[in-house]
Amino acid sequence: MNRPNFQKVSRAILLALFGLLTACTSNSQDAELIARDLEAAAGRLKAGETLRMDAINAGKWDRLFLFPPYTPNRDMEVALNSKLPSSIIESRISERDDANLLVFMNAGDVQVVAAVVRSAVDFSTPSPQPITRERAQFRKPASGGKLVWVDQN
Repeated sequence: MNRPNFQKVSRAILLALFGLLTACTSNSQDAELIARDLEAAAGRLKAGETLRMDAINAGKWDRLFLFPPYTPNRDMEVALNSKLPSSIIESRISERDDANLLVFMNAGDVQVVAAVVRSAVDFSTPSPQPITRERAQFRKPASGGKLVWVDQN
């Protein structure tokens, strides 16, 4: 390969790597912001008030999956109908009891994965199922610490 072509190829590879790094960092930052904003919003809720997840994540998503602690990877693959991205595997939710995993999807693609510590925000939902953006609402009950999915009542 001659020098000009080598430089073009090298530059293209570097730009691609930079793009991937930026995307990974962005998703990680989005997840951290969502977890932080969710914890803050849940802490402000009074009994009977409702929290809308689209107020927490205004990004592009059409479905939310909420996986409780110890959810096996295989169960998540079945629920999501796809191979798990590294962000879900790296969350190690299948081995943890201290967090719930929120997976925001759009058109079948994972957009953001956020692990939310249960001591800050905990949820009561039926078995993992897709919750549409419009139905992704949780109410703080008069008693008990878990936010209850509104459609569960």
